Amino acid sequence: MELILNKQIVENLDNIYKLSLQMVLSLDSKRDKIFNFEVDLKHFKKFNTLTINKHYFELCDEIRYKVTTLCGETKLYRFKNKNNAIFKNPNLKQQTFPNYIRTKIKENFIDTKTNQNLIFSNIKERINYAINQLDYTIKGNKNLIYYVIYGNKDYISLLNLSVLSLTKYSDVDYDLLFITDQETKSIIESFPVIKELMTNVNTSKNIKFCITSRCTDGVEASMRKLEVFNFADIFNYNKVLYLDCDILVKNNISNIFNKEIEPKKFYTAHNTHLSYESFLTPQHGFECLSRSFVKKMEQTNQMPFNAGQFMFAPTDAMKQHFNNIKWMISEWTGEYFFEQCFMNYYFCEAQMTDLSVLQEHTKFVLTTENTNINLKENNTTLLHFIAPPLNGKYKLKFMYEHY
Repeated sequence: MELILNKQIVENLDNIYKLSLQMVLSLDSKRDKIFNFEVDLKHFKKFNTLTINKHYFELCDEIRYKVTTLCGETKLYRFKNKNNAIFKNPNLKQQTFPNYIRTKIKENFIDTKTNQNLIFSNIKERINYAINQLDYTIKGNKNLIYYVIYGNKDYISLLNLSVLSLTKYSDVDYDLLFITDQETKSIIESFPVIKELMTNVNTSKNIKFCITSRCTDGVEASMRKLEVFNFADIFNYNKVLYLDCDILVKNNISNIFNKEIEPKKFYTAHNTHLSYESFLTPQHGFECLSRSFVKKMEQTNQMPFNAGQFMFAPTDAMKQHFNNIKWMISEWTGEYFFEQCFMNYYFCEAQMTDLSVLQEHTKFVLTTENTNINLKENNTTLLHFIAPPLNGKYKLKFMYEHY
């Protein structure tokens, strides 16, 4: 969760030498327990909020900051009510959206914390096995782009726009794969752009489908992106690019496919407002993670990422990495956010993420905020319209108004 600083501190940031967040738990009338976290001033100046573990916030009775100035003076700044310290986005006042952070519980099982620690330990062993024992040989020589879509009419409209934009800016060969159900397959095949590709004997762009059962909801549908290795021809390709349906392509996709990639890397992109502290949020990690994990990620340059676009080489080892994440999801107990938190933890723990291909070619557009971005003149290749999750109607409206 996100916290703000007291107004008096914000006004005097340039005069501060050291800043600590103190979360106070009142034990009795004579003593308190204080959780103390040093605040990175550079981080706050850049992002204007602090990311903390929700568990500590719920446990504490008071939020305060301890400030040491450049002159050596020390002072405490308190919030009258701890809830006053919570960051509230003013742009969301007129709009409320569902919170898709879910909690998974297993009956007749060990406690959540113990189970999570066992999973983290097991995942490290699985990572080491995949990296050190399995084959990273690339077997194919063609490009593949894939989407995941199940039935939702607004997301089907988004998909149609995405594919239209993709085919408009393409001078590189690739196949298009849709992971979907039989009913949605029929709808996709009715898109004029898909009909044209399927009937054009001169095109090098083939339409492929990986048919699965229907999904119970959008969260489950999103997780099906991990099923790409169930596609029978997956090893015929040397580069695989996944795209969310709410992505528009506005420059030549060859900007991405012409980049050299390494089979041991997982290529991602992240919104610039994220920091390493974001690993402690359900959206990009888990609140149960330690600060030593955050420090390790910073030391190894493993940034939390948005899982709406990624690229990889399909190898035996990468297939195992995907299977490991699916195992983690099946065994997990506690909070989670779609597949994104699991993929963030896994690929960053494995030190596999690489920003060199997608980061410079991806622009994230937060559709819940007023935008000052001139989307038509932006030099990027992929425009990803993020937030609110699973609200295709809202994203479509935003696209038509701003783009």
